[in-house]
Amino acid sequence: MAVQELVESTGSHPRFWSYYNFQSWMEGWKHAKRGDPNSPVKLISLDCEMVTCEGDVKDLVRVCAVGSDYNTLIDELVVPNGNVTDYLTSITGVSEKDLKGVTLTQADAQKLVLDLLTPGTILVGHSLHHDLRALKIDHKRVIDTALLFRDPSWPPAYCPGLSNLCQAILKYNFRDDEKPHDCLEDAIVPMRLVHYRLEHDVSSLSLPLPRKGVNQEDLSKLLLHMLPNFVPVSSLRSIFPKDSACRIQDIVYKNKGKRGSTVAVFESIEEADNAFEHLEGILGKDSAGYPQKTVTLMYPAKNQMRMAEFQVRKMVNSRSVITPGLGNEESQTLVNSSKRLSVSNVADENTEVAKRRKVTSDASEDLECGKMVTTKSRDVVDEPQSLPSILGRPGPSKNPAWVNKYQLLDQENIEDQELEEGEISEGEVKDVVVERPGKKKCCSHAKDLEAMKLELDKVRKESKSRADEISSLQKLVAALSRREGLA
Repeated sequence: MAVQELVESTGSHPRFWSYYNFQSWMEGWKHAKRGDPNSPVKLISLDCEMVTCEGDVKDLVRVCAVGSDYNTLIDELVVPNGNVTDYLTSITGVSEKDLKGVTLTQADAQKLVLDLLTPGTILVGHSLHHDLRALKIDHKRVIDTALLFRDPSWPPAYCPGLSNLCQAILKYNFRDDEKPHDCLEDAIVPMRLVHYRLEHDVSSLSLPLPRKGVNQEDLSKLLLHMLPNFVPVSSLRSIFPKDSACRIQDIVYKNKGKRGSTVAVFESIEEADNAFEHLEGILGKDSAGYPQKTVTLMYPAKNQMRMAEFQVRKMVNSRSVITPGLGNEESQTLVNSSKRLSVSNVADENTEVAKRRKVTSDASEDLECGKMVTTKSRDVVDEPQSLPSILGRPGPSKNPAWVNKYQLLDQENIEDQELEEGEISEGEVKDVVVERPGKKKCCSHAKDLEAMKLELDKVRKESKSRADEISSLQKLVAALSRREGLA
């Protein structure tokens, strides 16, 4: 099999363009030089480690590169640009004392890698887009082992981990989960996988999804994730039945505090299952096959109602193995990956956004008939409600909440980002109206509800149109940048 076929196979993955659509016209970014397409092919495998700096920004701290014969081309520590708040030593293996005497800057590291990217070079790596973002290098002739190996039994957008691939294909464990990552070894293993893929027919591979151990106690929990930073914990409790004994843990925020996760703890497995079953939301599965619902919550904030959308998912799927003594990392504080850049880093680069809607009217629900009545005080609102029970007729006000469609868009950019296992894309917001058991919709408000939905559809289409225009401009700028590289 030709190496170029592996490049094309990587590019055909559903996530490729969302991962490698770099905003490389921004300051500090560089393009690898392009030359004669018939230049001899050269394989270089790359891996980087990052630390956390002020503002939850991830900065490069180590870069390694190896050739196709596994010889070391680069193995350097790098001085982070910002003030380090967490060296993530348990992951990176780098501590403050290791950087004493280090003088290599981020720009120096970028130049070292660029010097290797001669015409004909194909970069190899696992989730390589993180490394290229850290280096601010745009190079799309890549073989990404996270996107290269697929199996019909996997969810379409699933990306296997490097250690799982190594164990399943190369038949050895290269990483001790209790020890830090070895940046150099993390560059070598993808090259070994590429060599294997060149020598074997991929159709003969059988790569079952890894089975995860789950603590018995975690079966009585639900994971709430992709939480906006403005949602209070007290409001989250309202999405579950009042008669259930449920405790919501404190929200753990990352990515500059824009998105958070927490866990809802129930007294029994039955209560957790019942809460998920009766939860109002759009049922689906995440990229790893976990049952999940997209939930919309309306809650009071000062003199208005706000809208938040997030995901609630179970802690187990069909591949989970129940193990009494094994803890599930997703039920604890979510661990920051040293390799995953923060949302803010990419949001600054990516202007193709999915904007959220919000309600700005000073209103609360009359629960008997579904009417919306204006209020001037937060105290009047009993408790936050989910979207299906809050929609109704707008009360009299100078500026009805549904008139100005731009008031329905949240001013927050969301990264078209790598999704962690257990998360789903937040592209389009779906509108679903679910009737509460034992309650009937108020017929007099049906027309108003339909008009609201039509207006929301119109706003969504206009937002998508703007995103398409931005995408076209991005491609144009990328094309111009490539021409500059050829010149």
